[in-house]
Parts: sequence; structure tokens; C-alpha cells
Amino acid sequence: MTFHEIDSKPDSNSTLKILVAEDNVVNQRFLVSMLNIMGHQPVSVLNGREVLEIMEVEKFDIIFMDIQMPEMSGMEATRRIIEKYPASERPFIIAITANALNSDYQRCIEAGMDDCLFKPVNLKLLQSCVQEWSEKVKIKQSAEK
Repeated sequence: MTFHEIDSKPDSNSTLKILVAEDNVVNQRFLVSMLNIMGHQPVSVLNGREVLEIMEVEKFDIIFMDIQMPEMSGMEATRRIIEKYPASERPFIIAITANALNSDYQRCIEAGMDDCLFKPVNLKLLQSCVQEWSEKVKIKQSAEK
């Protein structure tokens, strides 16, 4: 899939507020760029500690959470998010990891994450993932009303 094949015209009602937690600046910029092209509003941080800090002041629909980050891992940040926020108030958390074994996927799900993408992130899978979770965000938002 090339940049030109990315669906860059989402319905304005489907624009998501997405947090990208990734310590590798190249990976971070790539994800933010792709999410911007898809019409979403990504914000990025470098570690799990920054995830918790920004969640104190901003609300997100989805977090793309790298598993291995300095200062605080994605697993630890996820654990703290789950402890602090009820399911209705927390974003969907999608792990991003270079560990591509079924056991790694299972470990992320058992930690409370909602889904998992493997690095290097495939553009088509990223778009598919965002579309799938966008639908779940809409369902969650309509249930809150």
C-alpha cells in the first residue's frame, strides 16, 4: 500500500483523537503522519509516564502503545490506566510491538490492551485497525449518551 492508497477522507464524525506512545522518533513520526493523512488528530509522547501525564488533561479515543519504552513501559502504563479509569472513561489501547509471536499478542491482551499491531507497522493493517476501532469508539460514545 502506498501513501496514495490511504483513505484520507474520513467522515468528519469519525475523526478520532489518538495518542501515539512510542520512544523511537522515526516510528512515532511515521504513525503520526499516517494517522494525520487518514484525517485523525494524533498526539505523541515518548513513554508511559508521559501517557499518564497527558491523560490528566486530554481525553483520547485510542492509544497506540509501544510495549518497550524507557521510564515506564507500555505494559505498566496500561496497568495504571486500567486501575485509574473505568472502562467507560478510558481509551482503547492498542499495543505496538516488535515481538511478533502469538504469546506476545496474548500477553498484551492479558495485560488489558484491546488489540495489538506488530512492527514494522503495515499501512494497510494500520488503516484497517483504525477503522475497526473507530466503529467501537462510536458504539462506546453512543452508549454514554
